[in-house]
Amino acid sequence: MPGFELDIPKVKDLDIQDEDVAKTIDEIPDEELMKSIKATLGKYRDEDLIWISIEFLRFKEDIKQGPKKNHTKLNDLKHFSSFDEIKNNLINLIKNLKSKENIDNFLEKINNKNNTFSKILTDIKKNQRLCIFVFNYVENDKKDFFNFKYEKPIYLHLAHWYFTNDLNTYRKDRKFENAIEYFNNKILIKEKNCSKKFQDETFLSWAYLYLKRVDCFFKNINYIPTNKNHYQLLITAYLDYLCFYDYILHENTINKLNKAWSQKKFRDRDKVRKPHHLPLTKKAKAELEKLSAFKKLSESEILEQLIHQMFLKEMCDEKENSKY
Repeated sequence: MPGFELDIPKVKDLDIQDEDVAKTIDEIPDEELMKSIKATLGKYRDEDLIWISIEFLRFKEDIKQGPKKNHTKLNDLKHFSSFDEIKNNLINLIKNLKSKENIDNFLEKINNKNNTFSKILTDIKKNQRLCIFVFNYVENDKKDFFNFKYEKPIYLHLAHWYFTNDLNTYRKDRKFENAIEYFNNKILIKEKNCSKKFQDETFLSWAYLYLKRVDCFFKNINYIPTNKNHYQLLITAYLDYLCFYDYILHENTINKLNKAWSQKKFRDRDKVRKPHHLPLTKKAKAELEKLSAFKKLSESEILEQLIHQMFLKEMCDEKENSKY
C-alpha cells in the first residue's frame, strides 16, 4: 500500500558516521525492536497516529542531508481506510530507520510531545452522518462556495483536519460545537431528510441516479455506493450539507426529488393499471385533453397526478405521512 514513504528519502541518504553509536537494525533482535515500537505507539489513541506520522516525516527531514521539506499534513491519507493501516505503515517506517539511535530518538521525541485532541470529536466518532456534516462544515463554514466532500472513512479525515489546521484548540473546538448545534437544531429536530422514502432501497438507488443526472453539485461526488446503507448515508449527508449551504436550494431539490419520484411511480403503475371510466363534463374533458397535450402525458397520468397532489395537500403532513 502506498503511504508516507513517498515523502521520505532513501536509506542511503542518511548521514550516520559514528559506528559505535549507530547500532544497526541487523544487530537488534526483530522481536525486541517491534516490541519497543508497538509499546510506544500503544500508549496513544488512534487519532494520535495522525500527528505522530507527521512528526515522523519531519524527523526524517531533520536527519537527512540537503534541502528539507516542511511537512504539515499527510498527502497520502486517501490511501488508508483505517487507523490500523496507518499504524502498521508507521511501524514499518520506524523500523526502516536502520539505526537504533534514530529509532530511540524518534520514540523519545513523540514521548516528549503533548498534543491534545477534542473530546467533542471522539464523542461523535460513531455517528457517520454527523461526522460528514461536521467535516464539511469546518472545511467551509463561511459558505464561500459549495464544496461537499464525501471521504471514507470520514472520521479519519476529520481527525487529520484537527491536527493539521492552523487554528488554536479553542477555535477548532468552537467550530465543532457550532457544527453540532446547527445539525441538531436545524436538521435533526426539524426532521430534515428523514422521510420514510430514505429507508426504501428502490428509492435510494433511483434517487442516486436522478441526482447524478440533474444536480450539478451531486455530479461532482466521486463515490459509488455499493449497498443500501451507503446510498442512504451519501444522499442524506449531501442533503444535510445542502440545507446548511442554501436552505432554499435544499427545499427546491427535495421538492423536485419528490415530484420526480411520484411521476416515476405513476409511470410504473400505468403498466399494471386497470381501465376505469370516469364521467366528466364536456368542459372538464376538453380541459383534460388540452392539459394532456401540453404536459405530454396521458389523460390517466394527468388525473392521477392531480389526485395525488390533492391527496398530499389535504390528507398528509409535510413528510407525506397520512394524517387520517
